Amino acid sequence: MNEKKVTINEMIARMVAEARRLGYSESSIWTNIQPGLRAFAIYYGKKGISLYDPEITSEYVGFQKERLSRNEISDYYYRNIRSAANRLNEFYLTGTIHLKMPKHGTKYLLKAENERLIDRFLDYKEYGPNTRDDVV
Repeated sequence: MNEKKVTINEMIARMVAEARRLGYSESSIWTNIQPGLRAFAIYYGKKGISLYDPEITSEYVGFQKERLSRNEISDYYYRNIRSAANRLNEFYLTGTIHLKMPKHGTKYLLKAENERLIDRFLDYKEYGPNTRDDVV
């Protein structure tokens, strides 16, 4: 994607579409993805820049880091902005996004018969695939 010139707003729209394609829920998109991306769109707009530029994105993260050091924003807000910047750059370079959400379950490799038991239990209870890690 980085070979083409793309506006920040177009990139955000594509990222939201990609999140939907990957199966992220609307609430997850509007709660975890969209707010941070929107902050960058506003910053680009204030600077009068429409084309995406990783350096401008980095500049905004630096600006927010300075605000954090002056206790003008929370650490939580800064981490969300930094995460959104990472997502923007990842999408710019690869055309896809990933949310780093912790998985439940176990770190241990399960035996095949235990995997079958879990699958049978999920079918019996009519649970969806998102519940699988919880059951493990």
